[in-house]
Amino acid sequence: MSAMDPGPAKPITSAPIPGSAAWTRVSPRLHARNSGGHLAEPERLRAMVEERLERTRGELASVREAVEHASGVPEWTFPTLALRWSERQHLAELELAEALLADLDGLADTPQEQGRQARGDAPTPG
Repeated sequence: MSAMDPGPAKPITSAPIPGSAAWTRVSPRLHARNSGGHLAEPERLRAMVEERLERTRGELASVREAVEHASGVPEWTFPTLALRWSERQHLAELELAEALLADLDGLADTPQEQGRQARGDAPTPG
């Protein structure tokens, strides 16, 4: 077995991963960002996204302050370019998070069985 050959494939199972939903409460930023939001209940996912929105708005304000500070300094042309990319990235993240909150609002209007994966037919394991 090497880095190029990881060995035999492990079977994919539809069994829930023990403790995975609880883990979203421990590390919401990392988990939501790495597609773990599907393991959380809708209310917890909403809280995770709202926390991320607040953090991203603060980061965006810092980036904009740095852009303002660096603008007009010829030696800082490249750092300013990178900061502008960062600004666009934060704006896109805000837009996507706000769209997810709107999707969650729409979910409230959809009849649901008890539990988010009640019949065990979730699109992903867990």
